[in-house]
Amino acid sequence: MSFFKTSVASCLLGVAIAVNEAPIVPVAAQIGALDFGITCQVPILGNYTFAGFFTATAAIQANAGQEIYYTDLVAEVTIPSSITTLGGLIGARSVDANVKVALDLENASPATFNIFPNGLQINDIKFTPGSPVTVRVPTNGTLQPLGPITMGAAGTTHAIHLGEVDIEIMIPFGPTKFPLDVKCPPQAIPYDCDFSGVIQQEIDLTISGTVPTYLNPGKTFSVDDVYAYLRVPAALTAQVKAIIPEAKTGRVTADNFTIAVKNGSPGAYNALPTPQVVEFEFVDGQEIGIAVPKDETFSIGPLVPGMSGSELFLDAGDASGAVDILDGEGATVITVPFTCVPKYTSSLIGIPVTDLTAPPITP
Repeated sequence: MSFFKTSVASCLLGVAIAVNEAPIVPVAAQIGALDFGITCQVPILGNYTFAGFFTATAAIQANAGQEIYYTDLVAEVTIPSSITTLGGLIGARSVDANVKVALDLENASPATFNIFPNGLQINDIKFTPGSPVTVRVPTNGTLQPLGPITMGAAGTTHAIHLGEVDIEIMIPFGPTKFPLDVKCPPQAIPYDCDFSGVIQQEIDLTISGTVPTYLNPGKTFSVDDVYAYLRVPAALTAQVKAIIPEAKTGRVTADNFTIAVKNGSPGAYNALPTPQVVEFEFVDGQEIGIAVPKDETFSIGPLVPGMSGSELFLDAGDASGAVDILDGEGATVITVPFTCVPKYTSSLIGIPVTDLTAPPITP
């Protein structure tokens, strides 16, 4: 079973680019979370969609050759009701599971990192036939920090993919257990951008910030130290240079990045109420990293948490703005409005809402 490519989650890392270097972000400030759907191959039954959730903490920027760690890792996979119905048909009310997870890493070494080389055994997962059941990995707390991971070349994104992940579900059947091997092929989560119909391109859009580890119902809070980071792929810069050979620099005006708030209010929040303008240079053969804003950070809020007992999720929504293409003299050659839309619901972070005075979560 394979999870996702974090195109819009903050656990997608960027190696520093000399021309467009992102501001320094405090260690452990970048907590990325993602909701996703996975189409999985289930023996006999065919393809089914499992719901998943993954969260981790990682640096948003790193230098070439630097060693980093992924921390605070937690994953959840919800087994659909069709699978629990199968167990109910043979009288089962609980299952065992063995989980194997591999991370596929781009522009880093090792290229593959096995989180559970021998499998993580989870016993006695109770369920009600006909109802979905959520499996948390690990069952309590967080996984041990993963690493060290050595960053690759500068000017290229270090992308994290959850690669081959297998779950063997053992369903009791009398004195024996019936194995059900569930596998899900790799799947990507793109963030598609339309540049006024001239060019359509997938772009990584990351937002980073600092949030509380838990919230109290009705007590306002803000996401602080926020900045967004756009990564324009080399293929797009090549397209621009082919259409506009005189393009030397550019200017991005970002006027909207919608954050949807679940279990909180307002239900939608524009993270960029004041348009942000950032200039960048075209570097042949390299992707472009654009920090928004260039030198400062901003806050998202105030936001008001909803009911206790649920998490407040901040989901990535639409983004829009315009790009000015400038020539060597600094004159505007063309202005191209753009809109970006995520294809899947992508949660930037989930924060527990509780009536209790809970201690901060530590790794």
